[in-house]
Amino acid sequence: MTKPTRVSYVFIVVTLVVVAWLHLATPLITVLFGYFALSKLSFGGRKWIASCLFIILVFAIFYGFVFFLKAAFATLPDIASTSIPLIIQYARQHGLEMPFTDLDGLKVMALETVKDELRSLGNFAKFATKVTTKIQKTKVKANKVKRTIRGKIAIPAHVTKAQACTGKVTVQIKRRGRSVLNQQVSLSKSCTFSRSVIAARGKQSFSVTAKFGGNTVLKTASQTRRFS
Repeated sequence: MTKPTRVSYVFIVVTLVVVAWLHLATPLITVLFGYFALSKLSFGGRKWIASCLFIILVFAIFYGFVFFLKAAFATLPDIASTSIPLIIQYARQHGLEMPFTDLDGLKVMALETVKDELRSLGNFAKFATKVTTKIQKTKVKANKVKRTIRGKIAIPAHVTKAQACTGKVTVQIKRRGRSVLNQQVSLSKSCTFSRSVIAARGKQSFSVTAKFGGNTVLKTASQTRRFS
């Protein structure tokens, strides 16, 4: 076996592993189908003919899909109104518990399922970030010290400040296990936030937890640290 052949086998194996790991089977099959269609539509070695026929084929498939959806939207209400009562009756006769009791209940369940799927897809497409905090002490009175918690959200590459620096951070400060501050702070235009507490100057034990709720491009993140 030659070296190029071994490299090609390794490349195929790695590609299949990555496709399985990232759940990209559908895009892979789409690409393979497109390549297969282009190779079969190439008559006389003319690539422009294959490209034109392939575009026509894609439009035809898309038109058929839209036509099927329209027909489904027109007939599904009638099918549901007829079949759902029979399904519910069958489930009650056999002691089965259904997640819905009527057509409206099925609609609510289907809508919640779609929302969960879209939420999962949106989280997958978001960028990971992290929260960093630092503590600054300032003397305000003879026996009082202001402790200011300053934090920042990391901006990933390929994400602008306008996209990343939106949302809120929940800042919770505890002293000896008891909460002394629990507030939501809006991110500034530079992805920073701050909150302060004033306490006695003597040695105190505090902990701060900063939880970023995420936004349209960034995932949630949090950090907990102790300070005195």
